[in-house]
Amino acid sequence: PLLDRMELIEVPSYTLEEKVQIARKYLWPRQVKENGLKRAQVRVSEKAITFDVTFERGSEPVNADRARIEQVIHNLVDNAIKFSNPNSTIDISTHLSGEKVFVSVKDHGVGIEEENLKKIWNRFYKTDPSRGKDKKGTGLGLAIVRDIIQNHKENIDVISTPGIGTEFIFTLPSADS
Repeated sequence: PLLDRMELIEVPSYTLEEKVQIARKYLWPRQVKENGLKRAQVRVSEKAITFDVTFERGSEPVNADRARIEQVIHNLVDNAIKFSNPNSTIDISTHLSGEKVFVSVKDHGVGIEEENLKKIWNRFYKTDPSRGKDKKGTGLGLAIVRDIIQNHKENIDVISTPGIGTEFIFTLPSADS
């Protein structure tokens, strides 16, 4: 298949900041979560995964581009589902600290080896190509996530333990800031 031969394709180097304008508006993470989880419902049912969703009081609304943050949540939840163990839980939460809202998507799955953590943000990167053949995707999801968050002038980080799971945490400005 084409994606197995990506080294033959020249990919232009640009950031979303150069190509996409951010339309900041007041946004309620609860609404974004609902839209993002609806899109994943079939795959969640197949693996018997449940969601534990906690929104800290005061962490809504945020000042962000709704469509772009929906894409971030979709990509992170999609990865969490792919790499979660059957009958596990995906935790989604928000926490207000100062003028920032911290958003977390955490799975209880295979985790990522430490030597791969910096590489996961690269376009077309998959942590384990042999394992990835049964996983649909191009390896672009986390690169897109990082670009969207950076285009909002915010940060994203990952914490992972092989065999335990992975947590992605990103910030957004509180609408009150």
